[in-house]
Amino acid sequence: MNTPQLTDAIQEVYAAFRCPKPRVIEGCPCCTDPKEVSILHRKVLSDLTPKELSNYSSSAFLTMGGERDFRYFLPRILEIAVSEKGWWPSPEVVIGKLKRAHWENWDKSERRPIVQLLEQWFEERLNDDPVDWQSIDALVCGIAIGGIPIDRYLVRISEHHEALTAVYEINSSTLWKKGRLSNAFWKDNLAASQPVIDFFNSQRIKDALKLT
Repeated sequence: MNTPQLTDAIQEVYAAFRCPKPRVIEGCPCCTDPKEVSILHRKVLSDLTPKELSNYSSSAFLTMGGERDFRYFLPRILEIAVSEKGWWPSPEVVIGKLKRAHWENWDKSERRPIVQLLEQWFEERLNDDPVDWQSIDALVCGIAIGGIPIDRYLVRISEHHEALTAVYEINSSTLWKKGRLSNAFWKDNLAASQPVIDFFNSQRIKDALKLT
């Protein structure tokens, strides 16, 4: 169950992106199911189920959808991603869509609640019992790919020794053998991965991890 802080952050995103339902959702005829699109048009946004939004959320900007309809569905997409562990698309894909939507050009009143939600999401996963460290690694990857400054999250990891050790261990093999991070989603986003690589390569973090 989401914390009150996370629930409030989700509602702030809903408020910031309140807009009319899109009349048309463009899509590749070979890849888009008209019945699926009909459901997206027919149902109230907050009533769309994880299953009903799964394909749109993963396909947006690729085989269906554009910025206008993405902005409309974004609050519900983020709400599901935060609340439904194991949902596809994964955090790397969901948050990464922000870059494709050119979110950096959106109004500050829209960007702020998204950042606040991501911060609360990260904290909630960090405070899970037990913590799913793969989910933390996925969030780091998604946030960086999405074009959100990653420094704050890396600082938070450095303050949490168990998190630092766990995320390092997830990436250690590829980091030192190949100079890259292990998450496959970094493959097409090498520039976004560099701050994380630099973080693990810093002497301060090596000292914290007791690496020679």
